Amino acid sequence: MQPIRVIILAAGQGTRLEAISCGTPKPLIQFGTEPLLHRTLRQLNEVGFFDITIVVGYRADDIISAVKNYFPNTKIVINNKYKEDKNIYSLLCGFAGQDEPALIIEGDVAFRDSSILVLSNAIDKNKSIWTVCGEFQSYQSGGIIKAQFNNKIEEIIYAQYSSAFSSYYKNLGAIFCGSNEIKYFHQLLKEYASRSLDEYFMTPWADHLAELPAEILDLGISGGASFNTQEEYQYALRRLGVITNMQTTTRSAKLVDIQQLRHIEYFDPERVEWLCKKILNDGAWTVPIIIDGVNHLVMDGQHRLESAITLGFKKIPAVSFNYDEVEVWSLRPNDYIVNRDEIISRALNGNIYPYKTAKHRFPEVIESCNFPLQLLY
Repeated sequence: MQPIRVIILAAGQGTRLEAISCGTPKPLIQFGTEPLLHRTLRQLNEVGFFDITIVVGYRADDIISAVKNYFPNTKIVINNKYKEDKNIYSLLCGFAGQDEPALIIEGDVAFRDSSILVLSNAIDKNKSIWTVCGEFQSYQSGGIIKAQFNNKIEEIIYAQYSSAFSSYYKNLGAIFCGSNEIKYFHQLLKEYASRSLDEYFMTPWADHLAELPAEILDLGISGGASFNTQEEYQYALRRLGVITNMQTTTRSAKLVDIQQLRHIEYFDPERVEWLCKKILNDGAWTVPIIIDGVNHLVMDGQHRLESAITLGFKKIPAVSFNYDEVEVWSLRPNDYIVNRDEIISRALNGNIYPYKTAKHRFPEVIESCNFPLQLLY
């Protein structure tokens, strides 16, 4: 995939979620085991999106602090007008005067890991895509899209649910603006914003579909979700298969001998170097790796294992699962067979996968740990 810039709109206050956010910026609300923004950035990085700009406003310092230590190459732009802006000015801030194709993601959108891969594979720089998450449901409101049989968009509106809209799709809040549409769309954003900032960035596009053709990409009802209310947040957690009660796993991290462990895929040396510095700066090991307890394969934590080896540790905190309990899929389904037996066979034979090939989804929330580094030598 050619480099694509990504703009994440994370400037809003999220006042309708105050019951659960307690003032925390919406993008930092916990979504499973990680803040929503961390989840999105991780997912984007895993499939090759690295040119990422986040537009911040409300409690900007909190978001900047939450991002810079884990995703140091992410660019930050501040929207000083966030209090009067719905999100049209945020997008103009994110564009920064450039008419380059861009993937635009609202800060309250959550994706299933596999959906980001589907989206990245669907991107063609010359055409525009609006993601949807299945048909419009009775508990939803907001942007909805009507599409023709060939997926071409014919109407975009904002609505509360009624049976009249049962054939519409729910807009997800992530669009790719291609090279054929970006210049005119940018011009329209400026025109609309000059009249009022109390406007969604999607409105100019909805008003000019004839000049801004686009297709839908349906990620399915369990492929993604957005939320503005506590009820929608709970639905999003359930639809994406995230554990909602947030109890910690009964499988506490235990120290295991590093020499027993095997990588299942390669890693990024620059990420290892950065992680080594972070571990030493923290003064403790706080995130366990996850291993197959039978064959001692590292399911999750290739960089953490390699960092431990680099730092000269002899032990590392780990949580064990059996492969029969874990969902497996591939970030490169067209290039490699990835399943339980293939992962085990390749690892045991030393023929590990390339970086960012195999992914796992675990049935329990993995709690953090706190092992002083002196226990690892």
